[in-house]
Parts: sequence; structure tokens; C-alpha cells
Amino acid sequence: MRIVRGLTLEAKERDYVYAAQTRGERSWWIIVVELLPNVRGADIVDACLRRRYTTVAITTLTFLGLGLRPPDPDWV
Repeated sequence: MRIVRGLTLEAKERDYVYAAQTRGERSWWIIVVELLPNVRGADIVDACLRRRYTTVAITTLTFLGLGLRPPDPDWV
């Protein structure tokens, strides 16, 4: 959430948002059309990295014998 909030606060100061406000666009239109597409990429990258870190952590704990036992799945 911090990453998305930071990117949104940065993006709302851009010229294309001011241009949309000058055209008289509504707030929800500016959010959906102007802001979300610019924040989406960083959000996808962050989600993929977090999934990778979680997978590595679970694999490491299982290798060390600290994870779940074999009949139990790790991702429930």
C-alpha cells in the first residue's frame, strides 16, 4: 500500500492530471483513466517480488526442516 500511495501522490502532480482537471473530468475518471494505468506496473512488480520472497522463505524453511510436514500443503 505504501508503494501504491507514494506513486499515486507522485502521479497526481503530473501535467496530464492537471490537464484532465482543466477539461472538467470527474475525480473517479481521473483515477481510473489517468492514475491507475501509471501505478499498475509498479504494483504488479511489487506483487511478483513479494511472491518470490515468500516462495524462497518457505523453501528455505522446508529444507531446514522447519516447514510443514510432507502431507500438508504449504499454500492453503
